[in-house]
Amino acid sequence: MRIIRLRGAVRRSALFVCSGCLVSCSGGDRQVAGPDPGGNGGEGLPTLTVTVRLDPADSELATALGWTDGVAGAAVHLNRSGGPATFDVRTADAAGMATFGGLPPGRYRVFAERELTSTEAAAGGAIRAFGDGQTFDLNSDTDLELRLYADRAGDLVISEIGAVLPPPWETGGGGYRDGMFVEIYNNSNEILHLDGLVIGVAYNNYQDYTHTSCSVSQPIRVDPTGLYSFRALRFPGSGAEYPIAPGEAKVVAQSAIDHRPVHPLLLDLRGADFEIGPEEGGNVDNPAVPNMQDVGLYPWTAGILIPNGEMYFLAESVPDFKDLPIAMRGTNGQAHVKIPTESVLEAAGFYALWPDQDLRAPPCIPYAAKVFERYEGGLYEIGEGVTSPGESLQRLFLRTEGGRRVLRNTNTSAVDFAFAPQSPGDVP
Repeated sequence: MRIIRLRGAVRRSALFVCSGCLVSCSGGDRQVAGPDPGGNGGEGLPTLTVTVRLDPADSELATALGWTDGVAGAAVHLNRSGGPATFDVRTADAAGMATFGGLPPGRYRVFAERELTSTEAAAGGAIRAFGDGQTFDLNSDTDLELRLYADRAGDLVISEIGAVLPPPWETGGGGYRDGMFVEIYNNSNEILHLDGLVIGVAYNNYQDYTHTSCSVSQPIRVDPTGLYSFRALRFPGSGAEYPIAPGEAKVVAQSAIDHRPVHPLLLDLRGADFEIGPEEGGNVDNPAVPNMQDVGLYPWTAGILIPNGEMYFLAESVPDFKDLPIAMRGTNGQAHVKIPTESVLEAAGFYALWPDQDLRAPPCIPYAAKVFERYEGGLYEIGEGVTSPGESLQRLFLRTEGGRRVLRNTNTSAVDFAFAPQSPGDVP
């Protein structure tokens, strides 16, 4: 059993349990970091200089805040593939620069974040959050630039992913996935409707790295015109049956029952708004809760969203995947259809990060097109055993606006999500 945390914008004491998340095979042309030379205090090893600026899309805000040259005070997080599963964090200086010296050559992850102080918010108009990141290879002294993207309030977002998997030997010998759930939140200031919307898993190389090299998957991963998917669920309703008010959260449960008798980490989900019924991959049907509709190419049998290196999306209504043309087929034979970018309302990505796994399957560059995900959140191992209550991946609170809570939405999951005690249907 692996227990892993998210390296997000707020560091909290948190647990995430993932049993058998990823297989241990090579990914073709993936590059594995060499051994850390060590023993010389870093003398003669490369230096990385990161300059943090605001994205050109936020140039007016940069001017108002005096950040036209760089983002002072940004937190810059750096991790080496195959090294310790922790990030070295530096604070950008007045020019928006952070320097890391004595770095062994290898593949690195870096992301930066910044949130306005209350004083800065007076100039910026409100408390704002910013994020960006990338994965890169370091072989010599390198200058790298990150362009932080400001949060955008509005539309629906994935606000919580409850994916705590108790140890299989404590749930009858199998991985109990019926207690999983996903929460959708209305981050806008108007009433929206869930009717006909689709939530699903988008392609990225972690699903297929035993078969497909990074070079083969590159055109699919970075295509800005759409997401590729094979598994999805559609909300019931014909147009206006399932409204969601501003600041309201709706829960989709794998099974809308009381799971506490199975394991103390699990929850009573009888109050969920939707569930995945037996025909769609759930085990038990609660007749009082509307069922999601399975519209994917393959049955929804793997449990609800499991953040072990995948991207999840919420999209406007699209035809059943079986009625769409096959847009690509992986070298493992798995078919995918294409969801146009203009239909995608939300995307959030995560990758597995612990030293052993990171050497077996170092990350592809980039993970996804920035129009969907500027930088994915990282999950990393911290130890064995479960001694605290179950926690979930949650989108972080940012500010209050018009009486509702506005959540972080910088298109950068590494800074938008963190772990907190599970709270389906409520945004703490």
